[in-house]
Amino acid sequence: MLRSLTTSRSLTTIGCGLALSLAAGQASAQCNIVKLMHADRQAGDFLGSSMSLSAGTSGPLCAVGMGADNTAAGTDAGSVRFFIKINNTWGEANWLTLTADDALPSDYFGTSVSYRDPYLIVGATGVGNTGAAYIYQRIGSQWFKEAKIVTPGAVTGDDAGR
Repeated sequence: MLRSLTTSRSLTTIGCGLALSLAAGQASAQCNIVKLMHADRQAGDFLGSSMSLSAGTSGPLCAVGMGADNTAAGTDAGSVRFFIKINNTWGEANWLTLTADDALPSDYFGTSVSYRDPYLIVGATGVGNTGAAYIYQRIGSQWFKEAKIVTPGAVTGDDAGR
């Protein structure tokens, strides 16, 4: 059984995340603690500010938000990285980095993530200064955007997507 885990920003400013892998019926003192780090990490990325685990068709997959990631779209546009467990070892799924197709600087895409295979919901609190949520479906190794949700009547600072 895999459980969802969210960490606070104070634990993620160095650019690494933590995930717990719990076996069904296993005591919490016996769980494995794994440090997840991505290859091109930078201070302030906030890797692990949000995390969600799901047992995918090819094994456990961990979606890890990086709301302050600097991408081709600009500073703090944000992204979601993925880590997969194969043969009892966690590693970065280099072929899976998700960014919003309409990303802009300071969107903070990845502020929150919720994943239950094959669906992923990603919060982006800076979109339009009010925030938004993106819904994706995974088919094979590709993600397809199903919807972008923006709250009607939202005002600056609402932080929708948190």
